Amino acid sequence: MKKILMTLLLSCAIGGYSWAQDAAKPSAADIQAHNLAISKALAAATPVKTAVEEFRRHSGRLPSTNADVGMNPPATYGNYDVKQIAVGNDGVIEITLTASSGVDDGIIRLTPKPSPIKDENSLEWTCASASFSTISDATGGVCEYTNQP
Repeated sequence: MKKILMTLLLSCAIGGYSWAQDAAKPSAADIQAHNLAISKALAAATPVKTAVEEFRRHSGRLPSTNADVGMNPPATYGNYDVKQIAVGNDGVIEITLTASSGVDDGIIRLTPKPSPIKDENSLEWTCASASFSTISDATGGVCEYTNQP
């Protein structure tokens, strides 16, 4: 009897653990909603990217704050999916997302790099995030996951 009870308890514990793991997995609908939030956040950053590019075109250097590019404070750009969009050192744009993305306070970084063509004063952008392990899938490969914050 004792052996049967121990086996039953062990089975319940293993079954409960398995159930808990399944409950933690987001549904297909959740994944779709998170991906949409990420897409919307990147779209919201488009005017900020343009402002950074214009600043560089006119000043020959990269900005380090929202004020440098004539934009409002970072929290001004918050919405349902985005908490803030901030311009930082070397023109890096940091988008902080809300829980709608699947990661509350998740961050996506857009990093500008001067064009390799000497006479061209444009920027090339890279997109990376340590917050979203599936960001490459969510953005069709535009952004990449990095383990560096």
